[in-house]
Amino acid sequence: MIGRIHGVLLHKQPPDILVDVAGVGYEIQVTMKTQFKMPDGGRAVTLVTHFVVRDDAKLLYGFV
Repeated sequence: MIGRIHGVLLHKQPPDILVDVAGVGYEIQVTMKTQFKMPDGGRAVTLVTHFVVRDDAKLLYGFV
């Protein structure tokens, strides 16, 4: 389970962000509220996450 992510924000493209954690890029789906609270790229971010596993997808949701 991935309960929290802390790393460097690389890219914001609603509804996703890309966060680098020790060289691994995590694509995280976020709400617009969280999207607006994200700093500019290259800055550190911390998100509480919820990992969803379905038959057709594995999704990581992030929240401030």
